[in-house]
Amino acid sequence: MTAKHPLRILAILLHACLASGLVGCATRPPVPVPSRPQQPALAGSSYTSFDGDRFPYKCWLPNGKVKLVIIGFHGIAGASDDLRNLGEHLQRHLPGTAVYAPDIRGQGNDPLASRRGDIRHGEDWSRDAYTFNRLVRTRHPGARVVWFGESMGSLIVLHAVANAPEATALCDALILSSPIPVIPGDVPPWRLAIFNVGASLFPRARISLETLGGQEEVRVTGNVIHQEQAQTNPWHVPRFTLRLLKTLGTLIRTLPGQASAVSQPVLILHGGKDIFSDPAEVEVFAGKFPAGTRVERHYYPESHHLLFYDHEGERILADLTLWLEGDFPGCHPPVRASYSGPPPPCAPISFPKYFPPGKRELSASIAEPVGEPTRHRPTRHAPAPALPGGASPFRVPSATRSLPQESVSHPSTPTRGTPPTDNGPATVSARPPAP
Repeated sequence: MTAKHPLRILAILLHACLASGLVGCATRPPVPVPSRPQQPALAGSSYTSFDGDRFPYKCWLPNGKVKLVIIGFHGIAGASDDLRNLGEHLQRHLPGTAVYAPDIRGQGNDPLASRRGDIRHGEDWSRDAYTFNRLVRTRHPGARVVWFGESMGSLIVLHAVANAPEATALCDALILSSPIPVIPGDVPPWRLAIFNVGASLFPRARISLETLGGQEEVRVTGNVIHQEQAQTNPWHVPRFTLRLLKTLGTLIRTLPGQASAVSQPVLILHGGKDIFSDPAEVEVFAGKFPAGTRVERHYYPESHHLLFYDHEGERILADLTLWLEGDFPGCHPPVRASYSGPPPPCAPISFPKYFPPGKRELSASIAEPVGEPTRHRPTRHAPAPALPGGASPFRVPSATRSLPQESVSHPSTPTRGTPPTDNGPATVSARPPAP
């Protein structure tokens, strides 16, 4: 990482502010309030959120009844199309499974152009997720629901689940891909201090991720540099506001504390060459979930940040599919089917007035996977050390607990293009002790 002098960083922030208008940086423009806000609704390719704003989404549906729904949240500077690999893979290999992916507020596909690269309140991401989740659940009543988050999406997913109202019917399990549990340690404290001052004085000033990080190249896969690839996307956001980046920093700092409130089964996927996270920190983060929560961590030493698009993407998707089959055995037929035709289109659905209260589903209703004793060899390990954290942007995180044991297996690699089998890279499963 290239070092920058503190005065240079401050000059960059001031220049960004002046470029967007000094008065506009220091004050918030009035937000128009519609006289008749639209109620939450799910159309064929967009949905209306809690505040009446509409956002696009994409879905990949099976032929036949939907028994399992994956709701996926993409990362920063991403879009719903980032879930295409996952959606198409599950269409081929896991019948009865649908994948829904909303475009996140403030990212490149936000219909409100002035909001792209910005977020006023971090809670809006959670409220969007709650709204979209309830709309999808109403479209597919009785289906099990799994939340998936990649990078920034994993931050949104975990904070939303940990702080959901008790009456909210949310999800039956979580998948966290490339989570970022700690702000990278190679960011100097003086740079963070200057950034926080700038974000407080000029919240709407904008800066690129590369300028903020002080790096010339950010590799998100083995052969893709982030800057080069991102600029080719139609949803590319060149600069983000300081308040959005500060919100992300808060979500990262408080992520370990949120894990203690999660009771659903969790699958964590991460790579050894991820430039945004340290594998050891992700391992410590996996130990922050309660002792009764089933956590499985898959570590891919040669993979980068965008796991599904890296050279081990097929293997990682196969591992994810195998995990879904184990945790939701009643949702899929015993023999996988081939799809000869296109999936049915998404049907619209709407609500007259928000949503009725529902009952939150916990992991106790999920069947245990079959054959676990043959896959894992339990070994003892010391409790994970505590990580520094801060106050949650939503609430004060509760006390954390470390998982008391883990197991390791080293299966082989499946053949590309074949149905997923019980194979994969080094797999670490954190599970509660036997009674």
